[in-house]
Amino acid sequence: MIYLLDAVSLIRYLTKSPLLSETAKAIMDNPGEGNSLAVPTIALVEMWDVARKKRREFIPFPAMATMIKDRGVLVEDLTLAIVDKLPDEWNDSRDMIILATALELQSRIGPVTIVSSDNEFRRQALIPCVW
Repeated sequence: MIYLLDAVSLIRYLTKSPLLSETAKAIMDNPGEGNSLAVPTIALVEMWDVARKKRREFIPFPAMATMIKDRGVLVEDLTLAIVDKLPDEWNDSRDMIILATALELQSRIGPVTIVSSDNEFRRQALIPCVW
């Protein structure tokens, strides 16, 4: 299983935010045997932007990048295959890229679950979402 993290879940985890759900925290602490954590590049851009603007819970981006590398989180680049899977029905292009990344990972590697507090992810039926 691949757990695909959005920017908010990863920022909340890295900053030890009390707003992170217990389920998301448990997954990020220990995804389980044979499971992996992954983050799409669009989430890294969002994290960089939050750090740049010093918005929300914030941690300097170089520190975030180091934590991502140290934890062995897979970074999924935006590819033509992902763009080909973009859903038409959503308005937020960042969320569309995250969902398309999940769909591409699922077709290439196997089961994927998105880790997000975003209601759009929790309402869609294509990829499971936990929070």
